[in-house]
This record gives sequence, structure tokens and C-alpha cells, in this order.
Amino acid sequence: MINVPIKTNICKKCNNCFQHEENIALFKQHQYHFHCFLCIDCKKQLSHESFYLDEKLQLDISNPQIYCEICYYKRCSSCIECNQTFTPTSIIIEFQGQEYHNECFICKKCRLSLKNKIFYSKNNFLYCQQCMNDIEPCIMTLKTYQTLNDQCKKCGKNFLIGETISMYQCEFYHPDCFRCGNCKKLIISQGFFRQEDGCLYCLNCHIDNGPHCMICKEPFLTGEILTQFDGKQFHNTCFLCYICQQPIEMKKFSYQNGNIICETCLKK
Repeated sequence: MINVPIKTNICKKCNNCFQHEENIALFKQHQYHFHCFLCIDCKKQLSHESFYLDEKLQLDISNPQIYCEICYYKRCSSCIECNQTFTPTSIIIEFQGQEYHNECFICKKCRLSLKNKIFYSKNNFLYCQQCMNDIEPCIMTLKTYQTLNDQCKKCGKNFLIGETISMYQCEFYHPDCFRCGNCKKLIISQGFFRQEDGCLYCLNCHIDNGPHCMICKEPFLTGEILTQFDGKQFHNTCFLCYICQQPIEMKKFSYQNGNIICETCLKK
């Protein structure tokens, strides 16, 4: 809020001049009458209220997509686990198009956090490595599973009785079909990763082609917990407070002048 000593300044919303010494709202270096600076949904005046900008929409300065706190929460997507909406400072974990609160990203069976752990998805539920091994062993032979009707995910051919197969996230492969989608090397005995395109990649190809943290530029590992904020992805260990340099994790924080600041530092 500032005072305008002259009448030449014009409201970006209504294009009318301000009155002498009139209080105005300043947003994105543009000026608005108090009665023009409103929540896009409920039309509540926001000149003295907290408001939130929908970053997913293209900014129209003449009609900014801003919301009061209540309307913003109503528009927010909800956590797939607890069905509660996200707050503006929620740390959101996204996996296969589903969004979770950081504290809701847990194993379906043991209910322990999947943070910084390898995990698997089966029937739209998430499992830690230990619980997944209890449900489905990673490598098995068809001598014990003679009624298995699944075909190789890669070549589509049936398995022979007693043949050793590779299983990853409940999908079955011939060992010779379990190859990097880029360099075509066998990856049965080495680290591998599944990227967003659904293909499996060896470690070297994953580093070259996979998504990277916005801070350290290093790739993400399969099953690694990511922090998503403002449309960007970060390692949890890289998403730090600008002042104290401690991980934000589940703390509340504020975004000011391009910097992340935790609630503790804001109060100092």
C-alpha cells in the first residue's frame, strides 16, 4: 500500500485515475484501486488480506488470477492419500500423476515413510522395498509358478516352465530382454532406473537423459523422494532455507524475492 500524490497514475484494472493521496495496491509493479484488487472467485477485497497467485495460469496484469486464502484452498488439488487439500506452503510429492503430502507418502503395508527409500507401485498402492519383497519376490523361476499366464513385457512371448525370469514392479521379462532402453545393454545385474516415459535405463543413460535437480543438477534415482515447488523439482537435501541453509522438509516456509525462507528464520 502506497500514497499517490498525483492523478496521472492509472489503475491497471479499470483504467481510471487515482485520486490525490489515495491509497493503492501495488502488485507486480502495477497499481490498482483497493476496490479493484479482488479475489477472482468471491470478489473479496484483498488490499489488506493475504492472497495467492495461481502460478499455473498465464498472468493477465489487467485481471490477475489472485485468490483469498479460503478460495485458494478450495481450488487446490488434494492429497491422494488423505484427501486433504494442499496449503500454499505444502511440500508436494508427485508420483505417476498423483500428488501426496510429504507426510502421507508412506508404504501401504507397514505405513512407514517412503522418504529417501526405494519403493514400488502395485495396483495404485505404494510399497517399500521390504514389503514389496514380501508380496512379490524380485527374481523367481516358473517351476514354482506354473500357472503364471503373464508374457514378457518387452517381447510379448510366453515363458517356458522352469525358466528364470526378471520381475520389476510386477512386470515380467526374459533376462535377455531386460535391457537399457537407450544403449540396449543388459541391466539385470546392474543398477537401473525407470523414467517418466516408462522405459528402463542403465545408470549411465539415466544420468545423461533423466530429470535433474534444479539446485545440484544431479539426476534423481528411481524411488527417490523429490520436492516439487513452483513447477520445479529438487532433491530433499537441496531444498534449503536461504538463511540457515537447513533442509525445509516438513517445515513451513515463505517464498520471498526468489528465495525460500523457513518459518524459524522469518521470526528472527
